[in-house]
Amino acid sequence: MKALILTLGTFFCLSPAVFARPQAMVKPTSEGKGTALKWLAVVDQGEYGRSWDLAAKPFQASVTRASWIAGMKSARRFYGKVLSRKFEGSTYAANPPGFVPGEYEIIRFQVRLGAQGPATEVVSMELQSNGKWLVAGYHIALKNQIRVRPLEFPDHR
Repeated sequence: MKALILTLGTFFCLSPAVFARPQAMVKPTSEGKGTALKWLAVVDQGEYGRSWDLAAKPFQASVTRASWIAGMKSARRFYGKVLSRKFEGSTYAANPPGFVPGEYEIIRFQVRLGAQGPATEVVSMELQSNGKWLVAGYHIALKNQIRVRPLEFPDHR
């Protein structure tokens, strides 16, 4: 009986069917990473209008082209040039709660910025119906950034 349990346990641990489900949830997508890097190169070159044109429809719906260009010009003046970029990792999700149904990949890069130093750059990718990945979001978070909440003083009149 003990041998039977050990044999069945080994079978289930090594069975491809057992691995199939987790692999579907942790889907590697080098195409998403490659597309993100190409898009970031466009941003790094200061071609903000083109970067908006290359983004997914939800991205374009969330910010006008003119606002994106103005915002990126301001942000890049504050952050400075990207001096280096290193892939940190990515997270894949299919039909995540709170999102439009679909496949997404969140890609993180460690960057060194000319004016602000180390930061994490996050590019959110969305798989399109034609099988191509497009940028659906972009964010930079500075390392060691202290978030200070403004003091609120009661009105003592």
